[in-house]
Amino acid sequence: MTTRLAGDATHFLPFDKGCNGGAGNPHDGRAYRTAYLWEEVLARDSLLDVLARFVHLQTAEKRDDRGRKVKAEAMIFPRYHQLDAVRLLVQKARCEGVGNNYLIEHSAGSGKSNTITQPDERYVTCVPLVPLAIAAGEFGDPQNVAAEEHWEWVEVDSTHRVRPGMFVAQIVGHSMEPTVPHRAYGLFRAPVEGTRQGKTVLVQLHDATDPETGARYTLKRYESEKVQDGDSWRHATITLKPTNPEFEPIVLADADEGDVAVVAELVEVLAAMPADGR
Repeated sequence: MTTRLAGDATHFLPFDKGCNGGAGNPHDGRAYRTAYLWEEVLARDSLLDVLARFVHLQTAEKRDDRGRKVKAEAMIFPRYHQLDAVRLLVQKARCEGVGNNYLIEHSAGSGKSNTITQPDERYVTCVPLVPLAIAAGEFGDPQNVAAEEHWEWVEVDSTHRVRPGMFVAQIVGHSMEPTVPHRAYGLFRAPVEGTRQGKTVLVQLHDATDPETGARYTLKRYESEKVQDGDSWRHATITLKPTNPEFEPIVLADADEGDVAVVAELVEVLAAMPADGR
């Protein structure tokens, strides 16, 4: 299936139903294995539903290899498994009511983000769910942010207005307890607005590591002392403080902007993962 013919540059996506756990379509005794296409998908009521609820023009602002902002457009047409999954969920909700949990199996690169949430809800009710390591590496460099279509998107229930730059990540470690429980999920905002002083922030370290995790990124309370250096100011010390008294702060003396990068601010602790991991 393609939404636009463009010669050799035409981009096709599979639109088969799958067969015995693999590619292709099942043989149902009829002449054409693709009969489902016009019987199920392109039938009048189905096609009208696809046009009204599924097909949309997705626009994204990206940067080219020279760092310039460019606008990219893509016409999104649901693949068969996406269409089928959404329709099954709607049917279940009508029969069983709302509030139930369902497990949908997806393979990598199969478009699960568009199955879970429509792009119109991105940064309206939904934000990307990313590991802290990726957040520290990607959100810290606006020109190297991972492609949004590769992220999982989750709906957040927060009093804060959702906007671009926000993301959800799971926080591992005990150094920020009890304020931030081990394995809790947090809502982050990048970049940090205003002063960093006293805020709980995600920091990427250049020449140091977090003693608890051994990683070059850490979540701590930010404090700094500045001294005048000629006509400007410089950091005498940057202290990354845990809230758990059992852990020592990370103290960076004579730190400059190259030694530590403040990536994002922790806006809200959303929930803690149960002990059994489910």
